[in-house]
Amino acid sequence: MSTFQSAGTQQKYPALVQVQTVEKWLPSHACCMQGHFNVLELLLKYPYPPHIMQKYVDRTGNYDYELPFDINSKDVSGNEVDFQFEMKKLNC
Repeated sequence: MSTFQSAGTQQKYPALVQVQTVEKWLPSHACCMQGHFNVLELLLKYPYPPHIMQKYVDRTGNYDYELPFDINSKDVSGNEVDFQFEMKKLNC
């Protein structure tokens, strides 16, 4: 049985990972800012359905990635999470 399934029931609302707070935080940003790195790992490795996946390019322009959310998005103050730093914490 998959980590993301329980008793044969699939998760129902994977698109909620795209919903921003009033501060324009995505769930991935909130995880980093609050130190919930295990949850961040789940968000990054979750098998999202193809219809919500989007292609992005990192801020250096060197890497393409496909996720349902942009890890480089900024909050209302113009801040962004340093995902390279956060990924090192996860050993990714």
